[in-house]
Amino acid sequence: MIDERVPVTVDEAYRMCVRLAAAGFFVGQSSGAYMAGVERVAQRVRRGRFVTVFNDLGERYFSTRLWD
Repeated sequence: MIDERVPVTVDEAYRMCVRLAAAGFFVGQSSGAYMAGVERVAQRVRRGRFVTVFNDLGERYFSTRLWD
């Protein structure tokens, strides 16, 4: 169930991708954006469970600035 829409900038998504890669999750920009949004909501709500799906892989983006 989608409860709300959370705007995330491209730079926030990229930074989250790098953080996720450091934790062992090699994901693409979409997943970075999802997780950045989840983190923002979690900081505000501070309780409950949050679920997101990492639907892309970081290897698809080797030719972009994501992994510079």
